[in-house]
Order: sequence, then structure tokens, then C-alpha cells
Amino acid sequence: IQRSLIKCSAIELLAESTAKQRALLEKMVNDALLVLGKPPTPFALLGVGSIAREEMWLDAGATLVILHPSQSSDYFLRLR
Repeated sequence: IQRSLIKCSAIELLAESTAKQRALLEKMVNDALLVLGKPPTPFALLGVGSIAREEMWLDAGATLVILHPSQSSDYFLRLR
């Protein structure tokens, strides 16, 4: 019983940490969009790896993928 409580707490901690880091990333992207202006085309920003699994810890890096039409790549390259 103790092991499952500890495991559950660790999973909850990772989920909470991931949620906070997602919120920070969302703010950063929104700030970048304010600076760059409206995107020329619709796009999707996907989190993969530990952020998608809700396993981000304090020292984890976020792997993000931007899906967009190729003719708008100059705009999205400035988001890096």
C-alpha cells in the first residue's frame, strides 16, 4: 500500500510540474506572437516526449514541433 501511495504522489508531482511548464511555454509563445504579429497561416504547436507524457521535471527540456505550411517557414523560424 505504501509503495502505491508514493508512486501516485510521484505521478501527481510530475503532472503538476508539467502543467506549470506548459503554462510557462504557452505564455512564452503568446508573448512571441505579440512581438511577431499575427501568423500568416494557421499552425499547430505540439509537445512531444516528456511534456506529452506529463513527465516533465524541473530540469527537463521541452520538445516542441510546429506544424505549418512550408511557404510560411520564415515567420516560424523567428519563433526559435
